[in-house]
Amino acid sequence: MKKFVWIALLCLLSHGLVAQTNDSITLDQCQRLAREHYPLIRQTDLLQEASTIRITNLNKNWYPQMYLNGQASYQSDVTQLNISLPGMQMPEMNKDSYKVTLDLNQSLYDGSQTAFQKTIEKASLKADIQSVEVELNKVRERVNQLFFGILLNQENEQLILNIQDEIRSKLKKVEAAVRNDAMLQQNADVLTAELLKTDQQLIEVRAAKIASIRMLAQYTGINYSDQTAFQTPPMLVIAANIQNNRPEMLLFDYQMEKLDASKKLTSSRMLPKISLFAQAGYGRPGLNMLDADFSPWAMGGVKISWNIWNWNLSLNERKILEVQKSIVLTQKETFDLNVKASLEKDYSEIRKYDELIAKDKELIALRQKIVNTLSVQLDNGLVTATEYTTELNAMSAARLNMHLHVIQQYMALHNYMYNSGN
Repeated sequence: MKKFVWIALLCLLSHGLVAQTNDSITLDQCQRLAREHYPLIRQTDLLQEASTIRITNLNKNWYPQMYLNGQASYQSDVTQLNISLPGMQMPEMNKDSYKVTLDLNQSLYDGSQTAFQKTIEKASLKADIQSVEVELNKVRERVNQLFFGILLNQENEQLILNIQDEIRSKLKKVEAAVRNDAMLQQNADVLTAELLKTDQQLIEVRAAKIASIRMLAQYTGINYSDQTAFQTPPMLVIAANIQNNRPEMLLFDYQMEKLDASKKLTSSRMLPKISLFAQAGYGRPGLNMLDADFSPWAMGGVKISWNIWNWNLSLNERKILEVQKSIVLTQKETFDLNVKASLEKDYSEIRKYDELIAKDKELIALRQKIVNTLSVQLDNGLVTATEYTTELNAMSAARLNMHLHVIQQYMALHNYMYNSGN
């Protein structure tokens, strides 16, 4: 397959371009400003901050853990020594007991649970940040629609102004002919009415343009003036079978990465845990159970715990996680399929506008020829102003259609790039 199957050579016609001013803005600038201004962008730093705190807390699993405990109890019976020795009285244990202890535990090996929890946290952070990217990417589409809408209204406005200039020029000639009794007043009235009609069209186009500009200003945080020129984007080069680089695809990968880490954490819960422990206490009785006085004590050692059977809970949790991973994988494949179908549609749209614009140019040339002929005939009183304005409107509609098709092709190109994530 050809690597490059189509090069978009899109330039708006010179008679339809809006003059550039120092106060101008491009689509790329609007995209950047909208991204920076969108409140959701601040969530990335907040997510990173929260993740850093959670990682710090997980690191503290390796710090010594201290617990202060207190207990008072009474028991119905105690151990007794039923031995009788001459000249000796056997000690008796108290049924009430009291103790305060300070326990210290230091983990030596936790079955890699802390390591896997940190891996899950890092995967979660990547997934959360990518979710933000997915939402920010949707802002691009909204900005595209507004920007191209402004371009279309901008071109229509200039087209109407050009038509008005042509009508005014023709009206001056007709009025001069009317004054010389060479033409009926009706012809001047028709042109005047047509001029009023274009004034209405201009009001509608400018209102739509201002509305889109104000909406764009909300996204970008920039107030645009009436003199702001929105520049036509540069030509784009698109490739056949372009790779799907939508941010959603990476989000699916991060979600599956998190599930894989969760499976490892579940398996680690069945591994043994080793720790050091120490205990210092004060109470009655102490370590000497036959001593009826309050006394301090201390003890320490190594502790191992191993959950050798948990009724297949870990196994079932891993199965659930595997099912969830399969669900995410299915969602990814479905999304990829929909994107590829959308790209095929966008590509067909781009090729369609190539053909439409070519026909538009032929039609405009023919309509212009007809208008030029009728213009001369109107000057000579061979046709009425109504006939002339009918053809003038037809030519105006042809130009308007071509501008519409050009802007729509730009939109199709950028939709193609947006839908592919490139």
